[in-house]
Amino acid sequence: MDADLQHPPEVAAEMVEKALKEDLHIVIASRYVEGGGCEGTELGMKAKSYMEKGELVPDSIILGIIEEAINNEKDFILDGFPRNINQARALDEMLAKKGLDVNYVIFLDVPEEEIIKRIAYRRVCVKCGAVYNLIFNPPKTDGICDICGSKTHSKGGR
Repeated sequence: MDADLQHPPEVAAEMVEKALKEDLHIVIASRYVEGGGCEGTELGMKAKSYMEKGELVPDSIILGIIEEAINNEKDFILDGFPRNINQARALDEMLAKKGLDVNYVIFLDVPEEEIIKRIAYRRVCVKCGAVYNLIFNPPKTDGICDICGSKTHSKGGR
């Protein structure tokens, strides 16, 4: 494994990911679990049932989803995973079985005030998932997605 990208919420990891995506498989854990990569799979449906109840998805399901995501990849970046020590230990075991290892951990350090600003002004399209920030990257029309024309909302406003 090439790298594990760790950062506070709403940090512009997408910029780093875009720069690296040319050569590596990027697994953005939160997006993958929320449906971007495991939709329709058995594990994806299990994860969805927990999320719909407002519960945390158990580590066993998260680990299964991550394992499916990196199944045949040798060079990849995990963004936002692992999130706890149990996940980290399980990831080490999973990678060891594949003859892989964590080579790098990248941590993006951002002041708390900046993180709060990014969270407070974040908007997401209800249909296509496009992400906006009202300060840094606002949609052309307030509350309307530039890509598909659907409404945007704050992440907590689902």
